[in-house]
Amino acid sequence: MLVTPLLNILLFFYRVLGGNLGVAIIALSLLVKGLSAPFMHSSLKLAQKQKEIMPELDKLKKKYGHDKKVLAEKQMALYKTLGINPASGCLTQIFPILVIFALFSVINLTTGTHAISSGDLNPRLYSDFLRIPENHKINSNFLYLDLAKKDPLFILPVLAALFQFLTSKMMMPDVKKEEEIAKKTSDSTDDVMYNMQEQMLYTMPIVFLIVGLNLPSGVVLNILVTTLFSIVQQYYVSGLGGLAPLARKIGLKV
Repeated sequence: MLVTPLLNILLFFYRVLGGNLGVAIIALSLLVKGLSAPFMHSSLKLAQKQKEIMPELDKLKKKYGHDKKVLAEKQMALYKTLGINPASGCLTQIFPILVIFALFSVINLTTGTHAISSGDLNPRLYSDFLRIPENHKINSNFLYLDLAKKDPLFILPVLAALFQFLTSKMMMPDVKKEEEIAKKTSDSTDDVMYNMQEQMLYTMPIVFLIVGLNLPSGVVLNILVTTLFSIVQQYYVSGLGGLAPLARKIGLKV
């Protein structure tokens, strides 16, 4: 449903931006992230609120942890009092996830080894202006890259993994505050949860790196651009988050 419209938008950018597929992918990535920003913003705000009420949730667990039914009722009452709907986080994620898969397919259509010729693309296009001449292939050269192939220097996958690490770090609470909460609680659950967050912090960038090394660089370029956009969006929602301790170490006021 989304693949064909996004394909047409990508080829529109390709046409008006001088036949530069790399710039077209960047433009499309920014457009899609901009359109999905309200959905993601709501989700990020919800996640931020949930982090802020963690101490209150921990108190409820200590007091009512022996009775799961009562605990659930007390948690829902707390959410209601603070105007938080836990289910809304799932709903706001559906559209961005659908867009990600569609965008992945679109970039593969234009840079993949199976379908970069006019015969494959023209039947999907809305306008003659976008049509590709017969036996003509889309120019997939961008900087030092062939966007249809893997990055020979591994620069894009490494940058994508690095910025994913920064995004994940920003999504965590200030480490200093988290450690203080863990020390004050007698229950070891806080420490376990904190350790799981630390593991995810390193796991996701590694996954991004491994996957990125095996994808066409056009797809990795999209991942890199959207990750950079996410960093900016995360900063406006929660500030530096888990990056705050590092910022303090280098003398920045946060």
